[in-house]
Amino acid sequence: MASSSTSFHLVSLAVAAAAVVAFVFLPTTHRPAASAPTLPPMTSVVVAASGIEHSCPLLRNARPAARADPAEAITDCPIAGAVRDAFAKSRSISDDELVKLRASVELAVAEHPRSCAIALGRMLDETTECGIVFDAVAIRVLNGKNVDEALVAAQVLRPTACQWKLISALREAERATPATVAAVASLTRSADESARNPAWLTLGTLERVARRAQQSEMVSCIDDALANALHSSTHAERSILTNAAGNAGCEKCRDVITKDLVGGDAPARRDSVAALRFLESATDVETMCNTLHADTDAGVRATAAYALRHNKTFLEERLKCLFQAATTDETTSVSTDAVNSISELSTDSQLGVGTLVQVVRHAQSDSTRKQALTALRGFASDDAIRTVLSSP
Repeated sequence: MASSSTSFHLVSLAVAAAAVVAFVFLPTTHRPAASAPTLPPMTSVVVAASGIEHSCPLLRNARPAARADPAEAITDCPIAGAVRDAFAKSRSISDDELVKLRASVELAVAEHPRSCAIALGRMLDETTECGIVFDAVAIRVLNGKNVDEALVAAQVLRPTACQWKLISALREAERATPATVAAVASLTRSADESARNPAWLTLGTLERVARRAQQSEMVSCIDDALANALHSSTHAERSILTNAAGNAGCEKCRDVITKDLVGGDAPARRDSVAALRFLESATDVETMCNTLHADTDAGVRATAAYALRHNKTFLEERLKCLFQAATTDETTSVSTDAVNSISELSTDSQLGVGTLVQVVRHAQSDSTRKQALTALRGFASDDAIRTVLSSP
């Protein structure tokens, strides 16, 4: 959210406030948005070819996961000693030390991608400390731009004490590489729930990663896999798969999600409305809005308010819907989430800022008005806010 140093000018806030008056109380219209190096010998990791890896050519033809020869000596990773020391004091490392560690690991992996990926990967294998130091190292090793994807895939497949953290670290990737996606997909069939569940959630996130990177074939592969799994899921599997579909913004999962939103119990409806958050159509926005206004469960309504903040398509409709919830819903958790979502949508949006002004003016509860006023201070000075609120 914008800071006070980049606040809107008074005139901008006044214009926004005037605009939102017409918007909130009158009808609105829709507005539609180098060559690979020669690598030393490595040991292949055999993964059963089934599911997405078998049905999607992109993944079927992916390079197999391959770990470095255990006998290969690694002596040129300059950060190895510092990382070993950081693991030794993982539970007491300071914030400043952690910031420096992240930067140092990122630089070392960029400059020595193979040697540091192997050396630090071995430490990730050995440790049982799965905390913030592990995250700092794993995210930068597994997502290093020049790190061999076959090494990354093999690292993720190893059944170590912190495997679930390795799987989850891939959600920070800039691209969804075939070898890595194939490895994660194979783990969705693991007998170990602690690996299987994060694999599904990460597979979903990797679809969104691929969409941002304009990897259309990869998006299609993952979307198909998630939709097939969700359509054939048992009741016990449905929650984790719905959440994976939500992470993905899975287009082909929409019918199952909306069906559960109508006919499921409250937990299923919460999962389902959250799973719509990255979908962008007018129908999706309308479904989230209808849920926010009409569901009988306050937790479901609050989740719908949360879901609406994740996109800016059909912004007027989102803000109108959230304004109504913020000013009329008698459950504090719902109005709180509605104001938070308006605030999130107000970045670079005068209409959003104006909506906050109207919440301050029209909310039924003092706590909601105070929350909206606090949010406004992220966009304008106190003098500007007082002037707007005192105007007719």
